[in-house]
Amino acid sequence: MYPTHENQVEATPWRRSRLQGYLLLSGIGMLYFTWLATTEFVETGELTTTFLSHIAVAFLWVLHARLQYWVTQVAIRNELHTARMKQRLDELETTEDSGA
Repeated sequence: MYPTHENQVEATPWRRSRLQGYLLLSGIGMLYFTWLATTEFVETGELTTTFLSHIAVAFLWVLHARLQYWVTQVAIRNELHTARMKQRLDELETTEDSGA
């Protein structure tokens, strides 16, 4: 996902840590709401609306975190693309200046 050439710019460290944070947050949220749902099921012995709502919230929590992860990946790609385009423009200007 990250560029390998020495002339390309890497994604900023805070964006990478943000991606890892989203993955961690989605895992914690899913475990927490699944635990709530399981506790409800064990206490009542039946599938109550509370159980189902906890499962639904766990699903939505993971969906939200995955969307945030995806949006951040897109931002990183855009940042890298912009840096490469600026670098190419600088190279072209340097070539034109030296050739003129």
